Order: sequence, then structure tokens, then C-alpha cells
Amino acid sequence: MDELKVQQIPEQDIPAPSDSTFHDVMSFFIQGYDCTTVEHFAQYTHNLAKNMHLKIFDSFAMPTKQTLVHTIQAPGTSEKLKPRDFMLATHGRVIQLQEMRGTIAPVFLEMLQVNQPEGVILNIEPHSQYHHKERYIQKEIPKDLL
Repeated sequence: MDELKVQQIPEQDIPAPSDSTFHDVMSFFIQGYDCTTVEHFAQYTHNLAKNMHLKIFDSFAMPTKQTLVHTIQAPGTSEKLKPRDFMLATHGRVIQLQEMRGTIAPVFLEMLQVNQPEGVILNIEPHSQYHHKERYIQKEIPKDLL
């Protein structure tokens, strides 16, 4: 049988884990059709961030977006089933967290995903100028004044 060769490896200094990974301002977009559910999940997210000692940069409501949904009558259906128009309102809340550590982020996101209610959409993106402009309702200026 072949003999086993033993090789000595010199000891190396293993650096201690560092907590140097910081995320800049991250925007947590919470959207849904039910205003109450969206508001409660936004409150949960805000309270969870506060209890985990995360820096909350800002939190605000987005303008409600109205979407017109038009149903089309299928051929061969009775007149009782006339096409209808529906207005769907999408409500949104934004919570912005600042300097979130890389070691805390997975735990925070896991808690949000586990407790995310049905019908609520959660998007996480770095903050940009586009998101800041989307926050406000634009006023329509008549052409006569321009």
C-alpha cells in the first residue's frame, strides 16, 4: 500500500469578520390594491426596522394610481353579461433605510418575506432621483400660461 504523505501547513492569520458592507439609501416599495393591508404592512416594516436599530431615512405614501380595466364580451355570451369597466386603485408606501449593514440585511429581508401579506408587492431598490420625482403629484399647467 502507498504510504500517506503528511505535509505541514504554516499557520495563517485569519482576519476577523468585518461588518464594513453598508448599503446606501434603500427604498422599500410596498404596493397593493387594499389600502388597509398596504398601510399595516408598511407600519410593520417601519416598526421592524426601528426594533432592529436600522436607520430610517424617510417614509411616505405614494400617490394612488388609478387603472381603467375594460372587459370585452366574448362571442356567444348573453346580453346579461355585458362588458364592464372597472377602476383599480393601486396604493403605495415607501420606507427608505440608510446605511443598512450587510450582516443585518438578509435577516431583515427574511422577516419581511415571511410576514408579507397576500396581495402586497414588495420591491427593494436603491434610491434614485426618479423615485423622488414619482413621490409628488405633478400639477397640470394650462397651455395659455406657458
